[in-house]
Amino acid sequence: MKRFALLFCLAAAGCGGASDGISDGDTVGKEIADDYQEAMDEAAEVEQKLQNAKDRIDDALEDADDTVKD
Repeated sequence: MKRFALLFCLAAAGCGGASDGISDGDTVGKEIADDYQEAMDEAAEVEQKLQNAKDRIDDALEDADDTVKD
């Protein structure tokens, strides 16, 4: 009976491969790299928005400074 239980456990463990959400052909490294690249793209978009806001503020300050000097 012990042998049957051991055999059953080994067979169940061998057949019950868990899926980790990685599609066929992809590796864990590719999934990590894709997530990293997506985060970097989002960060670049945020950086560009902040730079645009800074440029608008700089232009407004320059205009205000020119108005005061006149």
